[in-house]
Amino acid sequence: MDNKDVLFANKVLELRLIDQKKLKNCHTVQEQLKKQGKNFTLSQVTIKLGFITPQQALSIHNLIKEMGNQPLSNATHSDKITNTPPVSNIGNLPQLQNTDITMHDSPTAPPISHLSNGSALFTSSTVQSYPRATLDINDTFHHYIIEKKLGQGGMGAVYQVRDDRLGRSVALKVIIGSGALSEKQVQRFLTEARATASLKHPNIVEVYEIGSQPQNYFTMELVQGRSLSALIRSRNLTPQKAAIIMAKCSKAIHYAHKQGIIHRDIKPSNIMMERNKEPKIMDFGLAKDVESEEKVSTTGNVLGTLCYMSPEQANGKETDARSDIYSLGASLYEVLCKRPPFQGEDSMNLLCQVFTEDPIELRLLNPDIPKDLEAICLKCLHKKAEKRYQTAKQLADDLENFVHNRPVKAQPITRWIRIKKSIARNKMLTLFMLFAFASLSAIAVLAESGKREEFKARQTAEQQRQKALEAKKEAEDARVIAEEALKDAEEARFIAEEAQKEAERERRKAEEALYKASIGLAKGHNDNNRIADVNIALKQAKKSMPKAETFWEYRWQKNRQHYEQQQIFSQTIRKIDMSNNLLIAIDEEGAFLFDIEKKTTKLLFTGKYTKCCAISPDGLQVAVGDLFGSIFIWNTKTFEKKQINVAESKPKTHRGRFSNTGQQIQDLVFSSDGSKLLVARQTINEVRSENFTNFVQSLLVINTNSNTIVKRFSIPKEYLGMDTDRRDKLYRKFIDAHFVSCDFSSDQKIIIGAADDRYVYAYSKTKKTRFFGPHEARILSCKVHPKNSRLIASASGRTVHFWDYNIWNPLNRKRQKEQQSLKTLNTESRINSLDFSHDGTQIILGTENGQIHLWKIKIIKRNNKIELALSKNDMIFSGHTKVNTCIFANNKSIYSAGDGIKFWNTKIYKKPLKKSLKNAALFALFHNQKDTVITSSLTSVILLNSKSGEKAKVNNRHEVFMHLSNVSHAQISKKQILYTSGFDGSINVCDLQKFQRLQINSIMNKIKIAKFALVNNETQIIAVSDRAQIHILQLNDQGLIGKKKSYKINYFINNNPKFAKMQINERGNLTHISFNKKNLVAITTTNRWLYLFNTNTMQLENIFDVKSSNGKCFLEYDPQTKANYIFLSNQNKITKYKIVTDTLQKVAELVGHTLKVSHMAKDPNNGRMISCGEDGSIHFWPKTGTQIDKSRTINPYFTLTTSGVFTFCSFDRSGDKIVAVGGDDTHHFGGSSPFIMVWDASQPNELKKNK
Repeated sequence: MDNKDVLFANKVLELRLIDQKKLKNCHTVQEQLKKQGKNFTLSQVTIKLGFITPQQALSIHNLIKEMGNQPLSNATHSDKITNTPPVSNIGNLPQLQNTDITMHDSPTAPPISHLSNGSALFTSSTVQSYPRATLDINDTFHHYIIEKKLGQGGMGAVYQVRDDRLGRSVALKVIIGSGALSEKQVQRFLTEARATASLKHPNIVEVYEIGSQPQNYFTMELVQGRSLSALIRSRNLTPQKAAIIMAKCSKAIHYAHKQGIIHRDIKPSNIMMERNKEPKIMDFGLAKDVESEEKVSTTGNVLGTLCYMSPEQANGKETDARSDIYSLGASLYEVLCKRPPFQGEDSMNLLCQVFTEDPIELRLLNPDIPKDLEAICLKCLHKKAEKRYQTAKQLADDLENFVHNRPVKAQPITRWIRIKKSIARNKMLTLFMLFAFASLSAIAVLAESGKREEFKARQTAEQQRQKALEAKKEAEDARVIAEEALKDAEEARFIAEEAQKEAERERRKAEEALYKASIGLAKGHNDNNRIADVNIALKQAKKSMPKAETFWEYRWQKNRQHYEQQQIFSQTIRKIDMSNNLLIAIDEEGAFLFDIEKKTTKLLFTGKYTKCCAISPDGLQVAVGDLFGSIFIWNTKTFEKKQINVAESKPKTHRGRFSNTGQQIQDLVFSSDGSKLLVARQTINEVRSENFTNFVQSLLVINTNSNTIVKRFSIPKEYLGMDTDRRDKLYRKFIDAHFVSCDFSSDQKIIIGAADDRYVYAYSKTKKTRFFGPHEARILSCKVHPKNSRLIASASGRTVHFWDYNIWNPLNRKRQKEQQSLKTLNTESRINSLDFSHDGTQIILGTENGQIHLWKIKIIKRNNKIELALSKNDMIFSGHTKVNTCIFANNKSIYSAGDGIKFWNTKIYKKPLKKSLKNAALFALFHNQKDTVITSSLTSVILLNSKSGEKAKVNNRHEVFMHLSNVSHAQISKKQILYTSGFDGSINVCDLQKFQRLQINSIMNKIKIAKFALVNNETQIIAVSDRAQIHILQLNDQGLIGKKKSYKINYFINNNPKFAKMQINERGNLTHISFNKKNLVAITTTNRWLYLFNTNTMQLENIFDVKSSNGKCFLEYDPQTKANYIFLSNQNKITKYKIVTDTLQKVAELVGHTLKVSHMAKDPNNGRMISCGEDGSIHFWPKTGTQIDKSRTINPYFTLTTSGVFTFCSFDRSGDKIVAVGGDDTHHFGGSSPFIMVWDASQPNELKKNK
């Protein structure tokens, strides 16, 4: 594994993107690929295996290159990622071994706390000539009790003691010796205490107390931990961890330098690691105060530990802060490589290396060390002080740059630098070699003067050879660099391509999700007939999926139930009437006239007191009635207005209040020739006069030419109030006498009016007044049939009654018997309006809940009586919140008023057909005859109309008998020949053009043919049946069946050595077969096996263990990928596999059904899959796999549902129509209400004509 792979592996482990097991697997795959001659980097392998994304790989490479993002304070987090145990959990520190040049020793005592003005605590009087050689455990020293010894050197010892005064454990350091100590040794001890006491830093030990009796000593903070040298011996520190520790130490040393203190003995054993992982620098015994006039060491004295000593310090020269930087670099070197920069058998050997040799490059000892960290360490160890970091803060900053992955100032070692260093280290040798070469050259010149030219030539040749070698080397280096750059570029290109593919997949997933949501919105708007919103949703669907028009669900939402063609106004409309492209309407602001053809509006009347309106059949006159008994009539050509007042004046004998709004106009209707206007007026119910005749006569006929009332109608006095139970009958008999609705017959011979007493009254010149009722509630609308004046319709509450004018009971004035209506219609909400179509074949009802119901009606005359036939089901138009008025514009279109005015087309109707069948069906296919489907009915096949569900005929035949037992499957060839299989063991032939049976072919008695497939360009049939049998039938040019052979599938298994090891003995039933339109059929069984049969060789090609039984299968060949895919159902799931040689490679799982999948079919327009199931749903699946999420599941785009179950579904050849058969439950053979359903997504002819 090369360095880049190592860095990449460390980073992914550090970030916890993958675990060590997965990383090991990636490395194994990488090695296998290398053996095959394929050089992939570790990042490419992890992307291909799906462990990380291309974006994550690119981010990691950027982190490795730029070295910047993770802060220093995150070291603890880094330890957690790499599972490195914290320093505080490591055992106690061992005692240090003396490696100093002098007899000075620095014991590993715990770090010292801060001490104020510590430098003043030691004076020359504290020097003791003869200190004790040792202290024993439990000895008392001053007020301290010795607990244990922590370390000892040649001059001092460190103990863990108990402070009796403060009740705490501290570290005690004392001067020890067997004889008199020199002044310098004592001075060194005092220097350490003085230096340490003057420093107050969290990473430097703190001094508690000093004294001189019984001998020189001082106490320090007791650190619970161990030294850095012991830590690196017990475990490996990561480069990040090592950099963090040394950065903190560098900051502490920089603080000491600012205080004028140079440590001069920095090494891992003088750095204590607390249990909280914080370093503490100790042992300032060799420290130098640069501001002090008194110096312990003079030039020429060598003090310190040689392995960590700078060349100038080892040479006894004057030292400064840069000497400590060298020691920090030497300590970092040991932390990273587990050895000091130089090693030797004796001091002289070490000194020689310190003065003349460069340390071995760190990455030669440990390739895992980053180049930047190596450069930092080697910069600290430079022989010349001016080439090192000039301050400890610069070193700390560069270490933090490394930790944060930022660029560092230290430059890595190059080949040229190595050469220069080699020459600099070996100046004498170089000069000697040059001198020797010059001498030899001179001798050669003197000795062989005759060969001087030859020598020069050789010399020139050698130089040229050297140059050539150098050029070759440089070229080789350039080639290596170029190959590395090419490799990096190739990896970057690979990552970019993977990222682009991932982005493309995400984009397509987003587009498909938006398309699915848009189709769902369109469906919801269609259900509520909000056509404008449907178009907006479909526009968004097409934007997200440009090929949306080829999708069945898009066309279905676009073309289904488009009754509403236009919305003219959006404000609340009370009433409308229309004729000859002119529409008059009343809203809360007044009355206006709208020209439908010119799309212009004319305001006729302003005011909120308008009540009703009407327009003459010729469209030349419009009338408006108000609340005060006034009628306004306009000429639509000149807009000349005239006013007719039909309100009665206040009677002289009137007693009490007389309301101004008591005679409002309730309804207006023009006669067929426009010469008369029928008015329904309200009466005054507060009149207290017996002379109320004019008030009771509230149904008026006005001559529009003379503007006069020519006829008055009222409820006969003998009929007034007889069904009421009111007390004041003398003066209030007429309370229910006013009319609310009225109408003319087409021949103007009959006038009807609906009164508030819940009766409809009919008036004629020749016959006595007739009445029809009573109704259930107040009557809101009544109409006379336009073609047959005998038929009257009235709306009351939620019911419409139909009356025959000629059939009524001339009862006495108390109406002891009720009139019986011919027919009634009921709705779910109150009926506000009704109207007949112009030809009288349809009636519409507008209801309070915003729906318009349309029924087809037919009048049948028998023996001077009429009978009324109504359609079984009504058409419902939804779109209003409330319908106030609805009228026919012609026989095909409707206008309605409520929350706006809408225009509807009654002939555009895309409601799915659902038709009950006499017997259960196992298949349904579309016949080439228009609007015809063919399905099974037990042993026969029948034809049905796909629009009505009624019987259809071809060649005057509706049904053809095909089998002795139930039909199991059918398929239509390109020659329009129908092949059917049955449970009687036969496959028979039917000519669809003549719709007659051509041939009966019995394969074998007592077997059941389950399914079959037309293969090899429809020249053969392969059928499967029970008893594990395959049947092969030959077809001639006319499509008739010729030779036929039957085989046990075990025959093909045993004759192929490829399957001998599988030891399969198939005894189950073969249940399903699917052909890929090329050369393969897939066969499923009641056992766990899937068989692939080659139709060219007529041999088994493969066998797969799919671990499911009785599944449906669908096999297809994809020309783009040149691969075969198979869809297998297992209960309510469908799994898509790719067939790769001898394996099934799972592609996705189609999830959506809640019960068992029954059948799968393919859309001929775009190759997408649909499936139906026992949950009563048909799912439409996306063709591509872009909807696959991490669990490899695909959800359907769209779903059709019904109550019951589906057993079969298929498309017609255009892909516009879908037919499905099923029943109310899964036991459809038991006669559980079988049905057939048809959905037609094609564009209606009416819409094509409108375009």
